[in-house]
Amino acid sequence: MNALRVLLFVTTCLLGSQLLYAQPSVDNQKPLVLDSKEDFKDAIWAPRGPKRKTINYIYKYDQKNVLFGNPCAVKVTRKMGFEYVLQPKGVPGSPGKGKALWNNFLVKTKLVFTRSPFWKLILNKRQKDCRTRSGDIVG
Repeated sequence: MNALRVLLFVTTCLLGSQLLYAQPSVDNQKPLVLDSKEDFKDAIWAPRGPKRKTINYIYKYDQKNVLFGNPCAVKVTRKMGFEYVLQPKGVPGSPGKGKALWNNFLVKTKLVFTRSPFWKLILNKRQKDCRTRSGDIVG
């Protein structure tokens, strides 16, 4: 009796799930006809939404070598996939020293694999260009 109930339950679930995933029929849809190369190109290169980029955070305890307030420098770091966050010591709500170090280690390791092993040198060069263009440094 219990085996029959289990079998009936499983059958109902399988049939019900197939009905939920069935696509509705469309009668008024015309078939896709590609007459020219332009139509083919338009079909291939249909506009898609931009990819979402996840921004990771690197926690800093001092402002050394970080250009807060410089829009060019913020744009450069976001383009690389991270952003510096200033976390003074002893501020409530900020991550602890161990958690911040572990987070920084993971983010920097990710940057080594996604950008290049020389991501820090590339970043320093780009930030130096930002500083000279904005007038933060002369020379």
